[in-house]
Formats: sequence, structure tokens, C-alpha cells
Amino acid sequence: MKKALHTATTEDIGRARALRRAMPKAERLLWNRLRESETTVRCQHPLHPYIVDFACVKARLAIELDGESHDTRQTYDQNRDRVLSEHGYKTLRFTNDDVLTNIDSVLETILHEAGKRSPPPLGGGLGGGSCPVGAEPATTSPSGNHPPPSLPPRGEGLGGENSGSGKTL
Repeated sequence: MKKALHTATTEDIGRARALRRAMPKAERLLWNRLRESETTVRCQHPLHPYIVDFACVKARLAIELDGESHDTRQTYDQNRDRVLSEHGYKTLRFTNDDVLTNIDSVLETILHEAGKRSPPPLGGGLGGGSCPVGAEPATTSPSGNHPPPSLPPRGEGLGGENSGSGKTL
């Protein structure tokens, strides 16, 4: 995998701004719904030399809405997807009609894929992972050599009962 596409030129930024001002109806609808979600998504995001309709940078996910003009641009789109893939981005493509007639399904697909591809949050536990709902915590360290360290009960912090206000949130 190559390094991330990160060097947006002044021209890229200007083109992205112009595209944001002239978004088709399907892009506006999806953008409004994505903004309501807890996933951070950027609209008309430059990934030089391209500008993707939407990008979830943490998940390295590019989201493209294809209108009628894309019917004749299949080779261009395939090359663009290949270049983005070489830089670690997965491209999800939907038609404008998909968004206009089934936006909930489109949104669900995007959020599911972003969740699968996003790195775990900082402080998510030992080893950076998290314990799925209903799963039992590990009883040994990942190497199997030592028991995991004991952590204070939720709300007490590392300083014990006398640290802070003593309130449990």
C-alpha cells in the first residue's frame, strides 16, 4: 500500500469548494443524513488528483454517487478506484437513484463499512481493542503469560475512592 493521498493543491481545494456549492439533489440529501450520523465524513474531499463526493478519512472510505454522466465514464471510474485502492481507500459506489429511492439502505451500508474499517478508538482497552457486547473480558494477557492488570471499578479512576469528587457517572 502506498502512502496516503494528502497533498491537495490550491486548484483541488477550489474545485472542491465549487462542487460543494453545486451538489446535485442526491448528494445534498445524503450529505444531510451523513452529517446527522456519528461518523465523521467530509464532503467533496480532495484526494489528489481526485475529488471524491464523500470521504471517511479515518476508515479510508471513499463514497461516490454516480449520475447519468458516469454511464460513459466506466474506464475513468475503474482507474480512479484502482488508484484510491493502492492508497488504502475502498470506494463505495451508489447511483443517484439509489439515494433518492432508498437512502436508509445506502446510509446503513456506508456506516457499516466505515465501522468495519475504522481503527479502534484510543483508550479502547488493552491492545487497542474493545470487548463486544455480551462477551466476557479476557482472563489472561494477549500473550497468555500473565493475568491482565486489575482496574478500579468504573467511576473510581486510578486514584481510588478518594480521588476527585467520588461521584460515579
